[in-house]
Amino acid sequence: MDIEQKRYRAMQGFAELTRRAKTAGRLRADFAQDDLALLLMANGGIIAESTEAALASSRRLVAYMLSAFRAEQAEPLPPPAPLDLRDVLNTPASTLRPAPEAGGAGPAGRRGTSGRIP
Repeated sequence: MDIEQKRYRAMQGFAELTRRAKTAGRLRADFAQDDLALLLMANGGIIAESTEAALASSRRLVAYMLSAFRAEQAEPLPPPAPLDLRDVLNTPASTLRPAPEAGGAGPAGRRGTSGRIP
């Protein structure tokens, strides 16, 4: 299986997980795939520096975001940013700097087309 097939499979899996979480009432109804791209880009900016503070900041940001994604007490949000998960997943590996023990994606630095996973 080549890298493109693996990316497609991961995106399909995420789409299914999102659908199931919304159906179960655990994920806010207005969650969009663009929101995952936003989280990955924000986290990538934090972990660009390989320090203990960056690792702690990354963990806190992800915890905040996971809390914000919960359906309970969800308040209306502005529309999703025009980001595309494909942009984050297609970022060249040479631009990524994973944090110690964390791995992770780096900043994409590109605007997507808000394309949806088929």
